[in-house]
Amino acid sequence: MASRSSEGKKLANVDGYIHAVSEVKSSPSGVRYFDFKVQERDEKRQAVCFSPEKRDAIKEKEECKSPVRLLNVSPQKRKFEPDSTEYKLTNQSKIMVTKNLTFPWADMSEPNKQLTVQDIYDTMTTGDIVSVKAKVVWKGEMETVYLRSMRKELTKCEIVLADSTGAIIATIWEDTIPHVCDQKSYVWSNLKVGFYKRKCLNGTKDCTVTICEDVSLSVESSAASEQLKPKKKETQDVTGRIVAVDVNKFFLCMNCKNRLASADDSDADGEFIDCSPCKLRMLKENLDSTVSGSVIIVDESGENLGRFYCQENVLNVMFQSVAETENYNISESNVAQLSRNMITDTLLLIKKVSFKILSTDKLVVEMKVVGQ
Repeated sequence: MASRSSEGKKLANVDGYIHAVSEVKSSPSGVRYFDFKVQERDEKRQAVCFSPEKRDAIKEKEECKSPVRLLNVSPQKRKFEPDSTEYKLTNQSKIMVTKNLTFPWADMSEPNKQLTVQDIYDTMTTGDIVSVKAKVVWKGEMETVYLRSMRKELTKCEIVLADSTGAIIATIWEDTIPHVCDQKSYVWSNLKVGFYKRKCLNGTKDCTVTICEDVSLSVESSAASEQLKPKKKETQDVTGRIVAVDVNKFFLCMNCKNRLASADDSDADGEFIDCSPCKLRMLKENLDSTVSGSVIIVDESGENLGRFYCQENVLNVMFQSVAETENYNISESNVAQLSRNMITDTLLLIKKVSFKILSTDKLVVEMKVVGQ
């Protein structure tokens, strides 16, 4: 239960119990924080604390199930859920034990309770850990993404889950992906509730998936599933050439895993790269790297089709076709091993290229050399 603080119109005092204190995390900008849940009389709210030194005291109150009063916290609208409120704690916030609460401590974890999809929409909030029995009604393609929060690349896959009550989008990661098949039913444990345009689910490191009997859908949940499935995108075949290129090459710091922009090949220190947060200098040849690029395509009639994005796998396929084309002397098809100048100059000098593009997304799905 929150009451207005006398110290400021925007601050409040909150009475309740502490649950689910996280470890200290670090944002991409280096800000350290942790989060937890506050059980109030009628509801539970998310709280985030930007004073890491307070974590031990708050964790102790969670373990002791002590009733507490949080002083000088700031109620704020949640970024992706404007109808919900979370509490922000700063250096000025304080925590104290209180003896007089009119409501008891309640177990909020419920780790073994299986929810329906509709339960998740109706009763769960962002950050809650849930279990659900549901059917995979759509499984997307795997893709590699760089997570700034973890400072490393991970493989993810989006799926749509459904039961008789509804359907919801979920994201699964890494080792979970090959164990999940389209049109199969599973018991899902330790999924985290998120919010991106709508409520969704996200796999955690403790996520488990167990195959089970077929989950039947209702007419309503089948219709909801169709609404959540991405619309199929058709590629367009184009023959033309690349007239302009921008290549981004990043190296991953071996210490903090931050992405470090590559210097130009003309740089006198081209063999080395510096990580400003770590204050370390490293040899590029010892680091993992990622490459992506943008190209401007002109078709055979001379029409400029615009700028398109190319992922690393698309560039690798392109250079594989270069290596297999007669009279080219490039044997390396892994663009991560090539310099930016080598990639850009080679692409610009190729006279004829076949492309598969997604015009609406401005994305190159595939490109290869046309025999010359």
